[in-house]
Amino acid sequence: MTRDSTDVRRCDALLVNLLGLEKPSLGTIMELGWAYILNKPCVVAIEAFGNPHDRHPMLHEAMPFRVTSLDEAFDSVA
Repeated sequence: MTRDSTDVRRCDALLVNLLGLEKPSLGTIMELGWAYILNKPCVVAIEAFGNPHDRHPMLHEAMPFRVTSLDEAFDSVA
């Protein structure tokens, strides 16, 4: 947890891959929360529908830039 929170504090942007997940990734949710509090831009690769991370309004707020593929995510971060 210390390494992950330090990584979020030191990064310029956070790229998150949530594609294909069937249950929530709790560590990733923590990292999104830290990035939100630190005003770090987050690009999240997530399906348009059906992803378990897409069910909570607070997570929607923590995902300011949503794309549906890793290629789009890489381009967005670049």
